[in-house]
Amino acid sequence: MVPPSLRILPVDLSDPSATRAATEKAKALFGEIDILVSNAGISVLNLWSFIMVLVFNANFFMQACPLALVS
Repeated sequence: MVPPSLRILPVDLSDPSATRAATEKAKALFGEIDILVSNAGISVLNLWSFIMVLVFNANFFMQACPLALVS
């Protein structure tokens, strides 16, 4: 169960003006910030999918290429 006082403020941490705006919004909501949880990260799922397709294509075409050269 999520407590009613919990607020989630998504913010682009690469944009300094966005982080300042989020800080000001948090101060407006709660007064002062006692605890800050920074859960920033990137998803590696897209990168993993790209790598798997790249490996599959490399293996497939490396096997298919000699057949195309022979025929």
